[in-house]
Amino acid sequence: MRNHSTRALTANSGEGDSGVKKKRGRPTGDHEAKSQELIEAARYVIARHGYTAASLRKVAQHLGRTTGSVTYYFSSKQEMILSVAKSLFDETEEAFEKGSGEADVQAIFDNILWYVKPNKKWAWLVWFHLLAHASTEPALASLIRRRNGQIRARIATLIAQCQQQGVVRADFSADLLADQVVALTDGWFMMTPVEAARFRPERINDLVRVSIAMLAPPTRPSPQRR
Repeated sequence: MRNHSTRALTANSGEGDSGVKKKRGRPTGDHEAKSQELIEAARYVIARHGYTAASLRKVAQHLGRTTGSVTYYFSSKQEMILSVAKSLFDETEEAFEKGSGEADVQAIFDNILWYVKPNKKWAWLVWFHLLAHASTEPALASLIRRRNGQIRARIATLIAQCQQQGVVRADFSADLLADQVVALTDGWFMMTPVEAARFRPERINDLVRVSIAMLAPPTRPSPQRR
């Protein structure tokens, strides 16, 4: 994860940000490492207890610390939620960056679906809770729209390159196909917590193969022999 905690806790500009600033006047030690630890703890609490029940106090209890040690980094629950959401988007962007912008359909899906990795077992459940409440949380909704739009734009660029290589159908725009890819994976995100057996990693791999086949250029039927 690429410095997501620093961005989440110090940025004070951009749509969806809540003016989070690094606090002063008190020694913090390794600020980035501590804020990263708190974000991971917040993910666990959201996944285990749900969005509504998640609180700064529960995060402190999970870490065996005082609530004050958490409020030093997160002044409110909203600040904590936005930092968690930003961290998830940062991981998606990092996955694409590690791929060096590779124009490969399988790589596109692999980068989106980083959450199915064994060490990311909480990520899909956290997304489930955040997305379910975004409609009533304007700041969260704004952040999701902006960051999700950036990811769609990146995917559209990669799909356009795949179209130029002839490995993706060109009878639809890259932007439209990117939206379809994101819609598919968003659906898997939302349904995995509800139907875990249906969307186990092996089946998601099968769904990816089907999706890649659907994106392939249409083949012309062979002429019938008379």
